[in-house]
Amino acid sequence: MDSEADSSSFIPSTTTQSNKSRGPSSTALTTWAHSRTARAGEDPKLKYCIHCTEDPIFSTKVTTNMRLYLKLKHKIIVDRVLGPVQAQALQQLQQLYL
Repeated sequence: MDSEADSSSFIPSTTTQSNKSRGPSSTALTTWAHSRTARAGEDPKLKYCIHCTEDPIFSTKVTTNMRLYLKLKHKIIVDRVLGPVQAQALQQLQQLYL
C-alpha cells in the first residue's frame, strides 16, 4: 500500500524562519522597568517585581502577566505603547475612516 507522503514527490518548503529575535517593545521596556533580575537562589529566567516587599515575590517572564499583576496588586497602570508600525497603521486607518 502506497503512503500518501511518498518521498519521491516531497518538495521542501521554501519558507525560512529567522533566528533573529526582535528587541523588546516599548511596552515591554516600560513594564520591565518595574522588575529586577534574579538574586541568589532565584530562577535567572524570571523577572521579579520590585514593588513586592513580602514573600512570595511575584515573578514571571511574560510582560502581559507582569502588567496585569502591577495593575491588580500595586495599582500601577503601565500604558501600552504603540510601535512605529502599529502607529503608522493606526494613522492610515484613521485617514481612511475620514
